[in-house]
Amino acid sequence: MRSAIHRLNKLAKHGHVKELKGQAVVLYDRVSSRVPFGTGVGTGKILALLKSKQDFFCYHPHVFTILAIFIRLINLSVTSLYQQGEDHQEIDVASYLDRLFTHFEAALPGRRNQIEAALIEYWHTQGFNRQCKLACQRAKSLSAACVQIHHWFDGFRTLKFIHWCRDQLVGEIDLRHAIMIAEFLPRLGSDDSWERILQSMREQDLAANGQKTDEDVSAKDQPDSDEPISDDSFLKLKMTHHSIG
Repeated sequence: MRSAIHRLNKLAKHGHVKELKGQAVVLYDRVSSRVPFGTGVGTGKILALLKSKQDFFCYHPHVFTILAIFIRLINLSVTSLYQQGEDHQEIDVASYLDRLFTHFEAALPGRRNQIEAALIEYWHTQGFNRQCKLACQRAKSLSAACVQIHHWFDGFRTLKFIHWCRDQLVGEIDLRHAIMIAEFLPRLGSDDSWERILQSMREQDLAANGQKTDEDVSAKDQPDSDEPISDDSFLKLKMTHHSIG
């Protein structure tokens, strides 16, 4: 899994990475202790949690709302700098964040001041001002400048940002609670089975690709929603929809 992510991160800098149409690939779990990290070890840890009736914790959905704000902040900054030309000034990060939060504040109730302050500090300590200016200086067009800055803020720097949000701002949350409150996932009942949750997510993926779920997902692949979830079903849910990292 990690090697595939590494390759995609490299390939994305040389062309377009597209989502294919058709039946989704379902990843199956395999416990492995060959290396001290990765999905093999993670699978073993999840199985241990299941056996002891403990919750599995994942990224808080607010991490991805904050990431959306930050990506828009990068794009606004590069656009402003490029349009100023040779006379570009310092980036007014606080002003841009104030504008962005008017669209996202409802998704982050009561956290605006804390998150704004933390993002401003992260922006400066990680050198985003310098990188945005370099992108504008080297590029011959605005679109090229945007490409350059996102080549720098690539998949691995994005993952680093996600981990920073988790550790410094919102923490982790148990998987079922995360699914219930995530704005980007289908609305589900708190008592829905893991099979029902998994099926709803697959239907959403197919619908996003413009496909009919009743034609692409056969009846034999749809488990009875009243059937107790097995370890394998839980792990397929985790592997299919868990973020990288």
